[in-house]
Amino acid sequence: MLYQQLKRSFLIYLMCSVLEVLGSNNILYGGILGENVDDVNDTDSDIAEVVLIATNYATKYESLIVSSPDQTHVTSEPVILGLHKVKLHYTTDEATHYVKVERHLVNGREKIQTRRAIIGINYRINLTWKNSSNFHEFLITKDRVHRLFISQHTFYRSGSRICTKYTSTFESKNVRDRATEHLTVSDQSSSESDGHVITPSQSIASILRKNPLSLCGECHGSESYSTSHWKVPQNETQEEFKILSYNIWNFNSVENHPKYYVKRIQQLGKLVASSRSDIIGFQEVRFDQSNGAHLGPAQVQHLANHLPAYQFVYQPAVSYFSENLLRVEEGLAIFSKYPIIDHDYILLSRNISDEEDSVHQRICLRAEIDIPYIGQVHVFVTHLSLSAAARLRSVREIWNYMNTMSGPAILLGDFNDEPHGKPIQFLSGKIDINGIWTQNLKDAWRIFHKEPRADAPGVYKGDENRDYGLTFNRLDRHLRKRIDYIFLRLPEYLELQEVSLLEDVQWKHKATSDHMAVEAVIKRIDRGG
Repeated sequence: MLYQQLKRSFLIYLMCSVLEVLGSNNILYGGILGENVDDVNDTDSDIAEVVLIATNYATKYESLIVSSPDQTHVTSEPVILGLHKVKLHYTTDEATHYVKVERHLVNGREKIQTRRAIIGINYRINLTWKNSSNFHEFLITKDRVHRLFISQHTFYRSGSRICTKYTSTFESKNVRDRATEHLTVSDQSSSESDGHVITPSQSIASILRKNPLSLCGECHGSESYSTSHWKVPQNETQEEFKILSYNIWNFNSVENHPKYYVKRIQQLGKLVASSRSDIIGFQEVRFDQSNGAHLGPAQVQHLANHLPAYQFVYQPAVSYFSENLLRVEEGLAIFSKYPIIDHDYILLSRNISDEEDSVHQRICLRAEIDIPYIGQVHVFVTHLSLSAAARLRSVREIWNYMNTMSGPAILLGDFNDEPHGKPIQFLSGKIDINGIWTQNLKDAWRIFHKEPRADAPGVYKGDENRDYGLTFNRLDRHLRKRIDYIFLRLPEYLELQEVSLLEDVQWKHKATSDHMAVEAVIKRIDRGG
């Protein structure tokens, strides 16, 4: 019966894939246009390799977290529920393909050849096994030298019924439009009136990458989902969870040599794992063909190696252009011990005439996570621009985006702004932007702590201890300012228990990152009389 349901679900998937947001050529993220590949067959050699990688990873993952893994992995072939292949084209103007011009000498005569520059291919695959209740989704990316890397892996286990939810282009556009409504060029500050502000609605920049297979809202609960079979250490008896935000400083190291990065990421991985956080939002996560040494170019895999029992989604925000077509991308990632039942993202608007905003596209990544005894929680992660004007636009767009999702919500990341800045004042509900106010959104740090004084001239004497709560810059002798935050929109049954900085003894040239990580514990509270 379950297998027949899966077959019907697959037919629905095929019909909906025609309307997928990756159809034709769309801007996926900064510098990249997506081209949907039709007529994908699971017997194609590249697809067979992708399926093998996904199957092996899924089997290994289940052995880590499931107390009684399905034995069907050994006796049957995987069932492919959905398959999507997308070519990643370079673009320098967010609209047209970048064309690579090559000159060759043939029989003493110069021959000019032009071709579109493709920096990689993404494969999205959903799989299970016949008679199995375990479901996996992967996004696997191929680089220009045909190496494959796992960028996303989510997993859940169905109970007595299977629920599927498919999101078409039109549904995604509706969410996008709600998130960016009222954000026209005329809304921007007067200082940007001469610039070219690209809003998500203008550039199709807020494409939402919905999971083609995820749990329906009405199917959540003990009947359709349970974590009682998990081996992962959890806080179920306390009905609480810990969330962590960390800017990992991409591939940098003070010594600027690959071997020092290897040491640093191992140090960082151990530190994060030791925090026993249930959900982690990472910023400055890179894919860089020129970095990583023997670990490889995909930082999300370096993190996953240290967090093997976590599901994760990684989304690039920008691909940096280079003439030699080296693939260098930076973005965000969310790791979770619990099922990521849905995820998507928006591209934030960008002013291409603003030097601090034009090069680096910014995004907001969202994951809906099903936490035992808590329910579904929306986690938003972002890393805002160095441009003050862009940050002010972005927080408005993010708030609109958050308002498209009901229920508990957590916004975290590196905001590149201090507490007195307008973006943080807006998110904290202290000021409005064009008549719009946030509601019930709280700066977690300020619930338990006073505002730390920034390390400005005349505030501290010499090596006087800096106030607790500053988060940047660990490469200096002292921390200077607070720019990393966790914002909470919680219902009455959830309460912040504590918020702190993740203790790290390494500083300056041995620093694990240039940022401190911020962590918070949230608990379910019974307020019944």
